[in-house]
Amino acid sequence: MPRIATAKKVWFDLPGDPDNGRVELRHLKDGDVQETLNRINVTESVYQGKGKPAMTRVRQTESAAIALAAAAITDWENHLDENGNTLACDADNVRRFLKEDGYLSAITKLSAELSEMVNAEKEAAEKNG
Repeated sequence: MPRIATAKKVWFDLPGDPDNGRVELRHLKDGDVQETLNRINVTESVYQGKGKPAMTRVRQTESAAIALAAAAITDWENHLDENGNTLACDADNVRRFLKEDGYLSAITKLSAELSEMVNAEKEAAEKNG
């Protein structure tokens, strides 16, 4: 019988962070990735003038890399603002951090590690099951 799998979540230390920042990431399933990409792609019809067909174009409301990283972050610890105040893990603060130098690339690398873990677990389950 088919069963909906719980998304795997893992805590990671942020490499080289002087404040010992940690982040909890969830593995994005295929449907999560597609849903996120669909959300940021907006289709627009542009009027071309009398007697001309409307032109349809797709534009992104934000970069795919930022949207996917934001979708993967579920919690964090020791994330501070410029004054040293602790920041809540909410959509606005996540996007603030993803604009900071090196943060997006760190989250992307950690997400890749998580995907490798999930794939290794699937392979092991298939061999044993």
